[in-house]
Amino acid sequence: YGGSLRVEGMEDKQKDLERTRLAVNKAMVHYDIDYRVNTYTELTPELENFIKTNNDTKIYILDIELKSTSGIEVANIIRKYDWKSYIVVTTEYTNHKSEVFHFRLMIVDYISKGSGDYSKRLIETISTIYENIEKDAILDFNFGSRHHRILCNEIAYIEKEPQQTKCTIHLIDGASLSINTTLVQIKKKLTSKFYQSHQACIVNSEAIRDIDFSQNLIKLKNDVVISLLSERHKKVLRQFAKHS
Repeated sequence: YGGSLRVEGMEDKQKDLERTRLAVNKAMVHYDIDYRVNTYTELTPELENFIKTNNDTKIYILDIELKSTSGIEVANIIRKYDWKSYIVVTTEYTNHKSEVFHFRLMIVDYISKGSGDYSKRLIETISTIYENIEKDAILDFNFGSRHHRILCNEIAYIEKEPQQTKCTIHLIDGASLSINTTLVQIKKKLTSKFYQSHQACIVNSEAIRDIDFSQNLIKLKNDVVISLLSERHKKVLRQFAKHS
C-alpha cells in the first residue's frame, strides 16, 4: 500500500475521539507507513465531500450515536460512493448490532465501548484491517503504451539497473519486468513489507528465507540469492531478522 493511509474517526464525545486516536497510533506503530487520523463529532460538509470524491482506501471508525446524525447514516453515505474502504462501528449500547448488520454495509467490526477490552479490540481490528490492505496492495505503473498492475506480495525484489533510470522488478515466480522509473519513486508505492537492502535494491521481507550478514547475501524462498546488501541498510534488516 503506497502513500498515506487516512483514518476517519467520528464519535459524539471528545474523550472517545482521543481514545480512538490513541488506539490507531498504537496499532500503526508496528508499520512503516505514513498515516493520518482525522476526528469529527458530526458529519461536516468537508468530510461528506471527501467521502464522495476520494478514491483511496480508508478506515472509518463510526459511533452509532452522533450529535446530528447516526453512524449508520454515515456508513450508508460511504457505501453509496465507496465499497473499498473499511468501516468499524462503535457504540455504548449493545442493542444496535442486528440493525448495523441488517443494512449489509460490509461492517468489519462492531465494538462495544462498555466492554473492558474496547481499546484492545479496536487496536486488533485496525491491525487486521491494515494487514488486509497490505495483502491486496497493487503496484501499478505505465511502461510505454501499456499499463501494468502487479500484486505487491508477488514481488521478490526490485533492483536499479546500472547507469540508467530504469528498475527491474523480479517476481517470486522468476519472471521479471524492466520499467522506466527510479527506485525512489517505486518505494513510495510499496507496502511496509519492503525493505531497502542497498541503494540499488528493495526486497520483499516475506520473500526472504535467510540473511548472511557476514557475506552480504540475502537468500530468498525461491532460491534466488541477492548480493545487494550494504552496511548502511543492515541495521533495519537485522531488526527484521531478529523478529522474523
